[in-house]
Amino acid sequence: MDYPESSMVPFDVTKVVRPGDAISAGLNTSGIALGAAFYNNGVGHSFFSRPVAMGQDGKGWISIEEVLVRLNTSYTPNGVFARKSDQSIPDAQGNPTWIGYDAAVCVELFEPWVVEVYNSTTGMPTTLRIVEPGNVVRSQDTPEFQEKLVGLPLSMTNSDANTELNSSKLADVYESAHGNSINQLLKDNGRDAYYVPSPTVRSLHTLMVAALLTGI
Repeated sequence: MDYPESSMVPFDVTKVVRPGDAISAGLNTSGIALGAAFYNNGVGHSFFSRPVAMGQDGKGWISIEEVLVRLNTSYTPNGVFARKSDQSIPDAQGNPTWIGYDAAVCVELFEPWVVEVYNSTTGMPTTLRIVEPGNVVRSQDTPEFQEKLVGLPLSMTNSDANTELNSSKLADVYESAHGNSINQLLKDNGRDAYYVPSPTVRSLHTLMVAALLTGI
């Protein structure tokens, strides 16, 4: 799946910066492609989803997920942040703490793949293996093994049956599934105090550490 050229437009900073806010001195906006605004709401991890392709071409969906992590440094004494708040916040003992910021931008791609599935009569279908990328099942015949068709092809017995994966009419399905998954992550935010760690933030940190250790 190709990234749509219609999404490659110059970054407009006026659509992100709110009245009263200012851009950091020396920031080169010509090197920025995307931006998102996040409110000072005490949430430890925030998401901004930007749909790029909504499946109209039948090949799947593309979205850009912008994630902002904000934590009070009193909870992360050994934390290393790309940036910290300009003003300190005193803790219960009067010691200065700051809000540490970190961010990530992910391209989320949903495209069709063919998988082998065992359809049990006593339970849910079980995926056995990933076969290959594609939206239609090809013949898997080899010199040692040939598939045997029992009965007539489905296309002859049921004209309404779909024989390939096509996303062109599934925009509503994608919106519901994607929105529900993001909401589940957002609900993991602790609200007992501002900018506190959560299981989701800890799992994100674990994944990043694992990626660094394995050289990914």
